[in-house]
Amino acid sequence: VEGDLDHPNTVRADLSLKSDAMEHGGTSLSRVEASGEMRGRLLVLESLEVEDGGGALKGRMEFDLTTRTGRFDAKSNLELPVLLREIKAAGILEKISFQSRPELDARGEFTWPENEAPRFSIIGHLMAKDLRFGEHTASRVESDISWDGKRTYLDNIVLSRPDGQLKARLLIEPEQVRYAASTDLKASVWKGLFEGNVLGHVFNDFTENKNPTEQNSEVPG
Repeated sequence: VEGDLDHPNTVRADLSLKSDAMEHGGTSLSRVEASGEMRGRLLVLESLEVEDGGGALKGRMEFDLTTRTGRFDAKSNLELPVLLREIKAAGILEKISFQSRPELDARGEFTWPENEAPRFSIIGHLMAKDLRFGEHTASRVESDISWDGKRTYLDNIVLSRPDGQLKARLLIEPEQVRYAASTDLKASVWKGLFEGNVLGHVFNDFTENKNPTEQNSEVPG
């Protein structure tokens, strides 16, 4: 520890954390390790590693204890639905299952009010192989993503199957969905897959066509 304790902003202290198996909110982790320092009222974790037994997250984080705001960047192939539920961002992925670990490269900001859960905003890129939608599958999907706590924006979506491809962008808001999409897949691939989910409105707009189908629309959430 260096600095004057009477002047907290001058204090610098090295920090390290290592833990084996732990659980939080139904999420089981096999290892958590972090190292960094306190720079006055700023917590800086230069290295943050989390493992869940099948994947890992590696990143960096800063948190200002005065303003209770922070920022982070990370690369992860943790179980994505579980990770997103932890930050209240599961949303449209609730009916999608991943047969292999998705890869997420993300950065963002967060606020963490006292006695409340943290609130995140995230931007990044997602790539996943071997997805399952009900009885159907896709061999690969990639998308740029952003999420501000209420709205989800998926841009440059490319979803591939052996029988075709879907390209799209989606803005998912609490009251509506805006989208633009084109595909050479048959509508029967998509219809009924998302009943009860906001994406069902999107895919049900496609009609059977041997030629690529293009759609631009807004639908209620």
